[in-house]
Amino acid sequence: MSAVWDYLFGSPAFLIFGTYTLMMIVGLGILLHLQLGVTGIGNFGVAGFWGAGLYTFGILQVHYDVGFWLALLAATAAGGVLGAIAGWVIADLDDDGVLAATLAVATIVFLAIESEKDFTGGRVGLGTIDFPFDIGERTDLAWLAILFGVTGLLLWYARRVHRSPYGRLLIATGTNEPLARSLRKPVKRTKVGIMALTSAGMGALGGLYGPIVHFLFPTQLTVAITVSVITALVLGGQQRPWGAFIGAVLTVGLFDIAIKLYVPLPREVLEHAFPVTKQIIFGALLIFVLLFRPLGILGRMRRERHVKGLSRV
Repeated sequence: MSAVWDYLFGSPAFLIFGTYTLMMIVGLGILLHLQLGVTGIGNFGVAGFWGAGLYTFGILQVHYDVGFWLALLAATAAGGVLGAIAGWVIADLDDDGVLAATLAVATIVFLAIESEKDFTGGRVGLGTIDFPFDIGERTDLAWLAILFGVTGLLLWYARRVHRSPYGRLLIATGTNEPLARSLRKPVKRTKVGIMALTSAGMGALGGLYGPIVHFLFPTQLTVAITVSVITALVLGGQQRPWGAFIGAVLTVGLFDIAIKLYVPLPREVLEHAFPVTKQIIFGALLIFVLLFRPLGILGRMRRERHVKGLSRV
């Protein structure tokens, strides 16, 4: 039985870690869907909000021995506060300004983590972070089940938002902001609120990622995370809640699980050339999709039934 498993799925530990990564990208993609696909906020700093939660969680766990739940709450708050500040800054900017500002947020977070060595460990790293429970060999699987549950809740919330009055306000803001302003809708407050809410979710996902990697390095917060999330969402369909899942399976699932398991690449290639090549392919794929299929595989959101009720929001 073990031989059959190894033949079909390779190393169980590798498959589990690859699925961790897949679910993390899906979760971040769903939150980005609410920002970009629904509200029209282009966030090129996903890694910054996620990293703020990741390192807040790690610092509290390693340096101050704070309990898991309190550290996770602080990670969520860190992402939310950073998102609220960023939302207030970008609320009146055009699309190019929003992209530049959110990228600046990610850069600031990365540089702060790399330079504040007393708290973050800098390039040396920060650890060790353990799972909040230990049930032996099944601990990894249990944590994976929790991550599936969290991602499922995010997907459920995103689908509910589409059908709610709040969702109609978000869609109206993203579809035609001048019209929403002319109808006296609180556009700026809406942008700040959705950025705070979704960034808090990114911070929480960062906290949940800490026990997975056990040891934190600034290189985990590079633009590669943001590119992976954006590519997955745009490929699947940025206007659809399921877009992040479809796109993540076709990108992260293909490259980080299928190819690494079934394509016999040399170890040196996997460790050095493959990550760079993957990001190049992701970038090229993103350009191709934006040129020839800008609405992704799942296509356009059925906005008409949602924006009908704008006057009642």
